[in-house]
Amino acid sequence: MTGGQLSALERKANLTHEDRIKIIGHCEMNTDFDSSNRKIRDHLKFIISNSPSMPGLIHCNALQLILHRSYEKELADLWQEQIEKHGDDNFVLTNAAAFFKKHNHGDEQRAIRLCKRVLSRDPKNERALFVLIRSINSMLFSANEVEEKKVTAQNLFRYLTRFWEVIENPHHKQSAAADLALVAVEAGYYPEVFHFSRIVIESGTILSDSFDNLSNIHKAHTAAGLAHLQSGDRANAINELFCSAHSEGLRGPMAQSDPLPFLLHEFAKRQDFEPILEFKEKTINNWKESYVLESFVEAAREKQQPCIDENSLLIASKLTEYYEYEVRL
Repeated sequence: MTGGQLSALERKANLTHEDRIKIIGHCEMNTDFDSSNRKIRDHLKFIISNSPSMPGLIHCNALQLILHRSYEKELADLWQEQIEKHGDDNFVLTNAAAFFKKHNHGDEQRAIRLCKRVLSRDPKNERALFVLIRSINSMLFSANEVEEKKVTAQNLFRYLTRFWEVIENPHHKQSAAADLALVAVEAGYYPEVFHFSRIVIESGTILSDSFDNLSNIHKAHTAAGLAHLQSGDRANAINELFCSAHSEGLRGPMAQSDPLPFLLHEFAKRQDFEPILEFKEKTINNWKESYVLESFVEAAREKQQPCIDENSLLIASKLTEYYEYEVRL
């Protein structure tokens, strides 16, 4: 939306809720933070007060409000009022949960409680499951202790499985299966890793060669490789390593955000550098000009672990964002 279109929209005598959502979306990209935040606050207050069950609110991030905590508290209090007034409305509760998931760096526990309240009445509610898995994944990302990560991953696996069962779009279903394979690694559910990896790879033969399909197949092979390696099956782990690379042949340079560096890192942690060097030789045409791959290869030649941001290797950072799915809700 151009500045002129925004001005014309704001001059309308009777703004619809959809108009207000468009204005909020434009303001989120504006660098005039003070002005934008005031507009976001005012439009969100109006929508929350007058239409708290509006479906579009679930994907209204209003990220810039993080700069104004007083605005956040004002909106949080308003949502609490609506929860008390409309405690039986699943749309209101899931919209509120999405807000609490996102505001003040995320109040995941509050969001989770609201989602579970909806699911106690409607176990297959897609909106509640969507916000719930995003909330639990945030907790997995911030978990520090090994056991805490494992328990949180097991909880995420449980609800992500329910989400996978209820969604019908084949592309979203494949993405959820790929995520399940990765989460199952963190949860220690190795049979489930192989089960969902097979589902992803088999579905990939009937889906188009879209980026999402290639990325999901890449995740599936990476997850299977991690599970094999952690189970002591080095040969199959190496095989999945090469399959993972070739499945992403159309993507370009390996990025630190890809799942594959996680598997390379696991080989390096075990002082098993040969597969990394062999990987470089066999997939040189797939990963041109990749500083991430080069960091692994150079370290492997010196028989050392690469210097890499550990946060980039967290499984929680590899899961699908489901942006298109979020908008549809």
